Amino acid sequence: VRGKRELVAEAMFVTVTDIKRDNKVNLPDDVGVVNWMKVKEGKFKTYESMEKSLYSKGLNKNGLRTGWSLGKRIDKYGVDLYWNYFTVDWFASYTDYVKSAANTPAWDADKGYQSMMAVRDLRESVVIRKVIMLD
Repeated sequence: VRGKRELVAEAMFVTVTDIKRDNKVNLPDDVGVVNWMKVKEGKFKTYESMEKSLYSKGLNKNGLRTGWSLGKRIDKYGVDLYWNYFTVDWFASYTDYVKSAANTPAWDADKGYQSMMAVRDLRESVVIRKVIMLD
């Protein structure tokens, strides 16, 4: 199987927390938007608490997003890393992701979000699809 693909990057990470829209959802879902973050050294606990507080009331039960995950990198540390945390917004289908993205209005960051931006940088967002490989 490895001969059919080229590895372009690898990293070790752990899940910090997952939130599901409801009990019917199984994560990972079929489509995810991975947001690669660079958190400032010494601000890891602060950042994790800020992210978790955004979803303290859970996800919109009528929304298209089926889940949300927060993960952190555990294989490398240092100021020169491109990313050390990530979040994933999960969707049941690519169509649901597009609908959600197309209907997100422009907004300015409130004070809470401005505080989060002071401890982390959003490096990149990438859409992924779940793939299951069998030998």
